[in-house]
Amino acid sequence: MKRPLKRTPAALLVLFGLVLLTASVHAQEGEATAFVYTDNNNTGPNTVSAFSVLPGGTLMVVPGSPFATGGTGAGAGTFAPHRVTVRIRRNILYVSNPGSNNISAFSVNTTTGFLTPVSGSPFATGGRGGVGISLAVSPDGRFLYAGNFDSADISVFHIGSNGALTPFGSRVPVHDSPDGIEVSPDGKFLGVAAFFTNSVAMFRIDASTGALTSAGLFPQGGDVTNHAADVEFNCKSKLVFCPHAQFGSTTVSVATIASNGALTPIAGSPFIFASGSDSMLDARTMRRSPAPGLPSTACVAWRGATSASRSTIPKRTDSFS
Repeated sequence: MKRPLKRTPAALLVLFGLVLLTASVHAQEGEATAFVYTDNNNTGPNTVSAFSVLPGGTLMVVPGSPFATGGTGAGAGTFAPHRVTVRIRRNILYVSNPGSNNISAFSVNTTTGFLTPVSGSPFATGGRGGVGISLAVSPDGRFLYAGNFDSADISVFHIGSNGALTPFGSRVPVHDSPDGIEVSPDGKFLGVAAFFTNSVAMFRIDASTGALTSAGLFPQGGDVTNHAADVEFNCKSKLVFCPHAQFGSTTVSVATIASNGALTPIAGSPFIFASGSDSMLDARTMRRSPAPGLPSTACVAWRGATSASRSTIPKRTDSFS
């Protein structure tokens, strides 16, 4: 019997870290400026709220916020879909609209945080999000993947120079509903939390086209109350972590990744801790090695999730260009 979905409130956010090479009203030369964006996932017309991060972490609303996405939210959702993501190289913010089954793209003003819709936005996924559409961008910024929960598949897009999305090929079946999804730092794999089977679906990514080839669906262990909620890779793309959504404990499974994308659980996995419930421990890692072709700190990230929110915090020392 399938466990009922937890329809969580939707304050999903991304902390957009920016680095300015010249002094501005937001930062002295060389200091980081950050903006926080939340996908409000409203029932009805969806919006994104924008905040600048002041010294000490205080948030100040960006003038013009909230920004209309042009799509429709769901008002609730699953445990850990990545409803917002960024293309670092081009200052582009992507936001999912599960109610209207499309993705909004915005250009980010790196001085003010103001959002401007990309021409053609929002872009249809062709799938059914229902309670969630999870987004992931390849490290080189060329491809975007959207996990459609209700239609149990992945939409593949090519990213244009201005951030516009162009569908590529047919939607790729997951054979289960995807919750959180993530591209490995080396750009070779897409990992998908397959919710109802408590598995991780692994796909190999074609470096030229972004096309996906299934490497298999890998069970994550634990009893029948466990559901795979998210995925994360270590920086060397040798390990994948999967936090479980379940009652009564905090559970995280860990597996090694073979060259073909197959997963093998490490000894002791899944790791179960006595307290917590749907705590998304966050199989999160501090990435410290670069992906090929990216700046030395491009792989540094700290991500976290709870059953009610999802955050993404890129930490950068290179400028946006």
